[in-house]
This record gives sequence, structure tokens and C-alpha cells, in this order.
Amino acid sequence: MATQLVYTASPAGGLHSSPLAPQPIVTEADAAGNTVVGDSTTQVTLTRVGGAGTLTCTTNPVTLVNGVATFAGCAINSAGVNDTLSAADGALVKVSGSFTLT
Repeated sequence: MATQLVYTASPAGGLHSSPLAPQPIVTEADAAGNTVVGDSTTQVTLTRVGGAGTLTCTTNPVTLVNGVATFAGCAINSAGVNDTLSAADGALVKVSGSFTLT
């Protein structure tokens, strides 16, 4: 049973309006941190919570595949410090570490 979301890959910074690097990857995990597979209908939605600008992604929300939501084409259209993202799949929410866009 999934008890948490984990950022397998989280943006580290870069240029605003350019694709985030790396692109966000969010995993549904159990209490021990093991990937929970088998739920292919759950969708993870990514939103910008800290910082300025608008987050856009090629697809958002993304449906889990083997417990993993892989986002693509995500970018934020404004420079800022302490940008953070929030991933949510309904009951579970996880905020990324902060990053800076120049």
C-alpha cells in the first residue's frame, strides 16, 4: 500500500522557460520506501508552489506506470529562487526540494 510520494528525480535549477533539468519523476512508495506497483489508474499532478511563474508540462497529470510518474517537457516561464514543485495523487502530497531558475 502506498504511503508516500518520492521524487526519484527533482529539478536542480537552470534557465527559466527552458526544460527543467532533470525532468521530475515521482514514485509512489510504501512506508519502507519500496515502489508500489500495480496501480495503473492513479494520476500524479505536478504544480508549482514556491517561486514565480507558471509551470507547464507536456502532460499533467501523468498516470503511474509500475508505480512511477515520469513528467516531460516541464518548464517554468519566470526566473526565481526557492522554486518548489508539489506532486499529488489524491491523498498523498510531496513537495520537492527548492531550486533556482535564472
